[in-house]
Amino acid sequence: MVNMQGLKVLERDGTTFVSLPRELWRPAGTCSCPTCKARDTKEAYWDTMAIAKGKTWTVHYPELHS
Repeated sequence: MVNMQGLKVLERDGTTFVSLPRELWRPAGTCSCPTCKARDTKEAYWDTMAIAKGKTWTVHYPELHS
């Protein structure tokens, strides 16, 4: 994992994940993933940008923000 001016960057299986600053997070509904359960939170966020093969989308990846 690389820290690029405060943004964490991780490459996994040909996809690059870039953590987004909190101001860019968007609600993603409720979540019961292990990270959200451990944080005892009821709302998940699209908090990370995924980039692969010319496509970009947002994903829920709270582990990248820990």
